[in-house]
Amino acid sequence: MKNKYLLLPILFLFSLLVLPVSAQEQTITMSTSKSVGEELTLKVNHTFDGVTVDWGNGSPVTYNTGNEVYRTVTGTLQGQTITLTGSKYITTFICTGQQLTNLDVSNATNLQSIYVQDNELTTISVNGLTKLKDLNVSGNKLSGRIDLKNTTLPALETLDISDNELTNISNSTVLNLTGSHANLQYLNASGNNFTRAYLNAFPKLDYADVSGIGLTNLSVQSSSYTADALTVVNAADNNLTIFDPSACTLITDLFLNNNTIKQLDVTKLTKLKNVSVANNEMTSMLQNSTNLVFYDISGNRLYFRALPKTTAQPLYGVYGPQMPFLIEDEEGNQITSVKVCPSYDERSNTDYILNLANYRYDGNGRAQSTLTILDITENEEGTPLVAYNSSTGEGDYVVTTGKYVFFTNHNRCKLRLTHSLSYFANYSFESTPFAIGSELTGISQATTDVAASERLLVEPSEGCVVITSLVGIQSVNIYDAGGRRVWGGKVEKSVNVNLPRGIYVVNGKKVLL
Repeated sequence: MKNKYLLLPILFLFSLLVLPVSAQEQTITMSTSKSVGEELTLKVNHTFDGVTVDWGNGSPVTYNTGNEVYRTVTGTLQGQTITLTGSKYITTFICTGQQLTNLDVSNATNLQSIYVQDNELTTISVNGLTKLKDLNVSGNKLSGRIDLKNTTLPALETLDISDNELTNISNSTVLNLTGSHANLQYLNASGNNFTRAYLNAFPKLDYADVSGIGLTNLSVQSSSYTADALTVVNAADNNLTIFDPSACTLITDLFLNNNTIKQLDVTKLTKLKNVSVANNEMTSMLQNSTNLVFYDISGNRLYFRALPKTTAQPLYGVYGPQMPFLIEDEEGNQITSVKVCPSYDERSNTDYILNLANYRYDGNGRAQSTLTILDITENEEGTPLVAYNSSTGEGDYVVTTGKYVFFTNHNRCKLRLTHSLSYFANYSFESTPFAIGSELTGISQATTDVAASERLLVEPSEGCVVITSLVGIQSVNIYDAGGRRVWGGKVEKSVNVNLPRGIYVVNGKKVLL
């Protein structure tokens, strides 16, 4: 009898050990568009007790062989719904390119890593997975809203939601993931449809790819937060007009190509190595890095000032072609015409001075560029204007430290910049046209859009002109021979514009129909 009573507490302790194992089992349920009879492959981290998989017929199969870090499980589908069951030690789930249409991980709360890229998921919920560090759902069909709140995903470190159709995160079209994800280090949200991205709430964020998502606003700093751990920022192929990364001084890689940014100052980013700002609308690009490896500023409105210093030349530099740069006044307004000075004695009158001093500066910060004013009324190559000779009283202009005064009329002129230093000698840059003594009108005015023509393919056809954008969405204006605008609009790919016979100017390019 005594032994019988001693056995009871032993049985009780045994039940305490056994019951939690059952309670702590984890299940992952998924559906696929694959057909019955096809194979499906998934991976989980190695556990000593293995896993069981129900391939859709209600008969689980146990997998517990091998000692590899990630156990690969392949089975033949008996139905479209698969259930994986394992212990609490299952922390990693991988199922890529298996045509998954649904995934339920709500009963696998110990998961730390989920990789389900390149499937057909339209929704996914990871709420309650407080230990989740890595989530990759790229290349699926996720659309609309996805909830990724910091209160339910406090441990999140890497997030890849790229190449989906998302427009909404946690009930907002702003890419901010709701709140401060204190541990987020890697973010790839490219290939979606957000309009704004606020990255300033991620203090540990090191890598951010927000390219090709339609951004009009990208913030990496605010009065309260700064993403000052950033080293890589890819915001290419968006609709950004401004971007200020100056507070993120650790950035080494910056990609802003194919936006409409006009000015960029990255002088505080002294660790920069790889930079691409190609195909924007930049009139000013300032940088001080001595570590450049790749530097692409082509397709803008830049000149020698934007080139790197001779002592900091990158291994790979792409500086052209450039669109014609704008001649601007001190307020940043484009200058399209200059008054003619009536006499040499009035040359000090500021009403007649065109200040081109800033265009003399090169990447070394020295005023060593050579400025040449060309008359392009007859042809685009142009004829140089002649400096005024006070002895003969003949000549077109006088210049003092980059400040020009003109004495003769010219319907269409442009400024050409060249350089004598060998490092800069292979490059020359030209301005948009401007008039001396009269306003640009008619066809002359239309040619101020010549820069935009370099982004367009313009082909005359029977009764129409075929316009093809070579770089994203372009604004296009068509003028007739009288200078009247006869068509204007946005061109993304290709458009046919019906016009009667005549001479037209399409963003600065003359076309004869």
